[in-house]
Amino acid sequence: MKNISTLIFLLLGMGMVFISCEKDDVTSGIDPNADIGNPTVKYIRTTNPESADSLLTKAFMGSLIAIIGEDLGHTVEIWFNDQRASLTPTYVTDKAILVNVPSSVPTEITDKIRFIFSNGEEMLYDFKVDVPAPILRSISCEYVPAGGTATLRGDFFFEPVEVIFPGDVKGEITSVDKLELQVVVPEGATPGRIVVSTNFGQVESDFIFRDDRGLFWDFDNLLGGGWRPGTIASENGVSGNYAILSGTVEGDWDWRDDFLEIDLWGQSAGRPQGPLFKGVPDDLVLKFEANVVKEWTGAWMQLIFSPWSNAGNSVNTDNTIAKGHWIPWEDEGSFITDGWITVSLPLSDFSYSHDRSIDNLDLDYPGGCGSLSVFVWGPVPLPPNEIEIHVDNFRVVPK
Repeated sequence: MKNISTLIFLLLGMGMVFISCEKDDVTSGIDPNADIGNPTVKYIRTTNPESADSLLTKAFMGSLIAIIGEDLGHTVEIWFNDQRASLTPTYVTDKAILVNVPSSVPTEITDKIRFIFSNGEEMLYDFKVDVPAPILRSISCEYVPAGGTATLRGDFFFEPVEVIFPGDVKGEITSVDKLELQVVVPEGATPGRIVVSTNFGQVESDFIFRDDRGLFWDFDNLLGGGWRPGTIASENGVSGNYAILSGTVEGDWDWRDDFLEIDLWGQSAGRPQGPLFKGVPDDLVLKFEANVVKEWTGAWMQLIFSPWSNAGNSVNTDNTIAKGHWIPWEDEGSFITDGWITVSLPLSDFSYSHDRSIDNLDLDYPGGCGSLSVFVWGPVPLPPNEIEIHVDNFRVVPK
């Protein structure tokens, strides 16, 4: 038995131990008269030869560990919390057991390893399985009405899971995946940060749900003005009214400003003189909600800040004015959404001329940021393209 134990650790040192992917547990029946000696766990260690002296009191799911002790050879089952580990008989000796911590998430947390021996006796040993706390990276749409479904993306979403919206109201979770949650937004949710909790910790969102900081164009109270203040609708919106950009572009640079442009020219819209937002542009992000209703295969969404006194469409082709572009169809050749999403464009990316022949322009802030035009215009690889895009809640917020 001593030789077997020595061989196991020799193989570990040479990096030659392979863990079986099958459950090879030999539980052929319990013999209450079996002589199992006096099983004892002395310590648990890592199997990495470079960290051989490191003793463990916890390990991550899926980790390979070495349990060192006496009279362990009659072990037939090992449980971590309420999850059974897969034992390979070759790696069970009186002196040591090599075992992978189960990769499945425990429901009942005991923080103990439970050994079951061939005579039916059991032994407990204190040991924690490290399950990461949830990570919340993003929400598909920051503006979702009560009763609508929000999609949260991140990692380590393990049941049971709870989502608390600002206003201290709980959302109804309809789907749980390790990387994604679907949750119905409750009545009473207010602007603020979302909290996701599991048995293993909680996380607060970096993003702000229904972020109303820096909101300057919402098509409800904050309206556009100028050449094309926008075609307004409200059906199936996310927060009241929204604007519609629609029309068919027949080819490259087909000018369709009648229905594919909306304008908020500061002076024409009755806004106070000055920029639409405050702060350092490099530290800020333009956000808005968008619903791409029809497959979009050509023309760029040009977002063009210009002076408060803007009185014409000359800014669209003025190569001295920095523009931002949203081109979500560019990589795949087409783009469509399944409902509303939130679009984020750092103001530091507003560096282009309309045709991207110049890419090192800077926003003229504050003097050149008192108006905003949105115009779908540009190359059309697959003409004609019938476009319908709904937009809402233009705002500038910190990164």
